[in-house]
Amino acid sequence: MRSRLDVRDLITVGVLAAVALVISVIVGVASATTVIGAFFYTAVAAFFVSIVFLLAAVRIRKTGTLFLMGTIVSLPGLTTGNIVGVAACAVGWLLADVIAGHYTHRARIVVAYVAGSTFQFTGYTLPLFLSAGEHLTTRNGTYRLSDEAIQEYLSYVTWPVFVGATLLTAVLSAAGALLSARVIRKHFRKAGLVR
Repeated sequence: MRSRLDVRDLITVGVLAAVALVISVIVGVASATTVIGAFFYTAVAAFFVSIVFLLAAVRIRKTGTLFLMGTIVSLPGLTTGNIVGVAACAVGWLLADVIAGHYTHRARIVVAYVAGSTFQFTGYTLPLFLSAGEHLTTRNGTYRLSDEAIQEYLSYVTWPVFVGATLLTAVLSAAGALLSARVIRKHFRKAGLVR
């Protein structure tokens, strides 16, 4: 088995990352109906996109798979100028790739996905929390929020919310990954779509 990603693998990663982005957007639109939902969006999305990430991991089984998937899914953060957040997400997904190793053990892939998802949440939101909300107020032209909405968002910019949302991301990504691993083993493997 070749250990480097080839063109076919890159195409598969691209297609699956696009599917993950579509799922994330759907979850994001539903989550954004409330201010607190925006803080928990990543946790909920991590549950639903886990099937796509794990499918990529067990289908391709090569170093770099989770890193590329996670980095591609993180790129929309650049539209709001969150360069530090996207870079932190990429580092988190690189760590996830290291945890996954050679993509031979299901448990390592699950742990890698949970780590990557959790780092993605912290990467996106840490600049907001570290700046005590200034990150949000300086980008109001991008977000186009009313003063009332900004004040409501800022009321949630507390460390207990950050810790709670981080833990929720870890729990929901783990639940999603375990369920996805079971679905992949039961259905995709039987169908011959994965090894």
